[in-house]
Amino acid sequence: MKCLVLLSGGISSAIVAARAVAEFREVEAITFAYGDAHRERAASASRAIAEFLGIPRKLIGIGPVLTPTVEPGDYNAAWTPGRNLFFLSLAFNRARAIGANSVGVGFHRGDAEAGFPDCRTAFLDSAFTASREGGVPLAAYAPLAGMAQSETVGELSVVPYAMPAAALSWTCRYDGYSQCRRCEPCVDRKRAFEAYNRRAKISKRGSILDPAF
Repeated sequence: MKCLVLLSGGISSAIVAARAVAEFREVEAITFAYGDAHRERAASASRAIAEFLGIPRKLIGIGPVLTPTVEPGDYNAAWTPGRNLFFLSLAFNRARAIGANSVGVGFHRGDAEAGFPDCRTAFLDSAFTASREGGVPLAAYAPLAGMAQSETVGELSVVPYAMPAAALSWTCRYDGYSQCRRCEPCVDRKRAFEAYNRRAKISKRGSILDPAF
C-alpha cells in the first residue's frame, strides 16, 4: 500500500508523515508553495522532514492564486477559503499518477474547533467521497482527526521518528531565521505542549518538550 502525504512543514504533517512511514509500504510527500508569507521557510522544513524520513517529496508551486480572508471572531487569523479543497484536488491527481491508495493529511480537531471549516471531519469525508464519485477512489489517512492539538503531542513519544521529524517542523506565521513564539500558530503550539504536560504530570507520565522551540 502506498500513501501520499500532504507535507506542509508543520508539526502535524510531520507526525502524520512519520506515522505513514511506519504503517505503509511506500510513502511519498507533496508540498504546495502558494505565496504565503511563511511558505518559503515552511517549504524548507517540509524538504528537511522528507529527507530525514527518506521519502520522495514533490514541491508544487502554484503562485499567489489563493485569497485569504479574516473572519471576525474566528481564530483572529487569516483563513483561506477553498484552500484545503484545492490542495486535496491536486493531491488526488498526484496520488493517482504515482499509484497511491491513500492520501494523508494532518487535520486535527483543534483546527476544526478553532473555526477552520475545511479541517472538519465532515469536510474531509465529503472531499474523498467526491473524489471516489469522480473516478479517483482513495482512502483518507487522517490519524490525528479526532484529537485535540494537545493530544497530538503525545504521538511524538509513540510514533517512530516523529520526534526528530517534528524538530525540523515550522509553525510560525513569519518567514524568519527562528520561530517568533508570539504569533497565534506559535502560541497555540506552545499551549498544546503545556496542556499535554499538565495531564502527563497528573497521570505520572513523562513530559514532552517541544523539539523545535
